[in-house]
Amino acid sequence: MEWLLAGSVAAFVAAYLATRFLVRHFENRTLIPFAIYCTLAGLGSLAPFIIG
Repeated sequence: MEWLLAGSVAAFVAAYLATRFLVRHFENRTLIPFAIYCTLAGLGSLAPFIIG
């Protein structure tokens, strides 16, 4: 039971810190690199269906 509580606290702290970092990061930067990555990843995942 202690491991469940420790894991939940660790997940909460990690999510909080990641969210805080990303909010500060994107206040000064754009999402264009992420949009390009998503487009390429999406096309890459569709490639096997289109080719074969």
